[in-house]
Amino acid sequence: MIRLLLLAIVLVTAGMAPNVSSDNLQRLSETTFRSDEYEYEYGSSTLRQQNIWVVVGLRVRGQLGGPQQFQIWKLDPAGKKLAQIDFNAITPTGNSQEKYLRIYDLATLKNGNIGLLAGTESGKIGFLVFNGDSAQLVTNRILELPDANTFVSKVFTADDGDLIAIGRSGIQPMILKLRPSGEQANLTFLAGDDLNVLTDGLELADHTFAFLGEHLDDTGKINIWLGRVTLKGEVLNKASFAGRDGTIIYDNTARNYTVTYVSAGTKGWNVSLRTFTDDLTSAGQFELQSGLKQSMRLCAVPVGDGSIFVVGASAKNQLWTAQVDKAGKIISSSTFEEPNARWQRLWNYDLLSTSTELVIPFTELLVGNEMEQRQVMKIVRLRRQ
Repeated sequence: MIRLLLLAIVLVTAGMAPNVSSDNLQRLSETTFRSDEYEYEYGSSTLRQQNIWVVVGLRVRGQLGGPQQFQIWKLDPAGKKLAQIDFNAITPTGNSQEKYLRIYDLATLKNGNIGLLAGTESGKIGFLVFNGDSAQLVTNRILELPDANTFVSKVFTADDGDLIAIGRSGIQPMILKLRPSGEQANLTFLAGDDLNVLTDGLELADHTFAFLGEHLDDTGKINIWLGRVTLKGEVLNKASFAGRDGTIIYDNTARNYTVTYVSAGTKGWNVSLRTFTDDLTSAGQFELQSGLKQSMRLCAVPVGDGSIFVVGASAKNQLWTAQVDKAGKIISSSTFEEPNARWQRLWNYDLLSTSTELVIPFTELLVGNEMEQRQVMKIVRLRRQ
């Protein structure tokens, strides 16, 4: 299951990212993963010390559809592959006839191991843990959940070391808490007609949680739900507004929330931003970008002095980044244009953060001057100054 052979072509460049500029960010590297045999699709990722663990979907070049197999790569900062896990070779413990079909998300546990949730053919959820040093499988356990129709949007590590998974189970928004050993510590469903699924979240200093979710009403309109919630499901404060594909930040110093999201505009989709006070009273609303052809889930992290760093797509479906101050003004913005491509389309992206770096993994489809198509995965690293 674990292979140390690098099959991909890895290209690493430094100091040459197109149109990347910021007052507080310095580009470190851009690594491109491409292959003559496979198309690569970024899945999810987590940082462990200086290394990044990445879920990669592979599809044979020239074939259509989604990924045909999944691998987990452990990469060093230069993009060198330290370990490779062939995920499709892993079967749920006690049932060799069952197969894992997808990986929802993964996170670094407090003990340094890597925990992830995966979906099986029959709709069950598996919890797997890999040793953060050796990449050996430590835990492989099917969870006992009341509804087989369960979807996981995100996982993150709680302050006490447990893993928090959010999403939905059946038609109910779900909060699942797991011990690193695989034991289920807590399962909570949020009641109410104004929320269908939880999509983003974080733990606050008082060990309550700030969650973002979405609700589809009878007219087909999607609303964003924002709430401060206890682990037992008590909603302490909440707010809602029209929008989708959002991400949430909480500023411990200013004691306010920032939600970056996609809203409907007159000529396509807009990238919007809303701020809320500690009790979720609306404090401000700003438009950062307009004219997007499609809605893609945004990513954002705080970068100091009340400003945030946002990753999304441009109107031309290229990777777009912006640094936004606390007044909702864009300090700097960038698009990543491939100089040798006739056409490019951003497929998906993510944003990871440490105290010293920002890491942006993403997938894009490139079409060359000879109309040759290639889907590649890239990882861009930026240093905070």
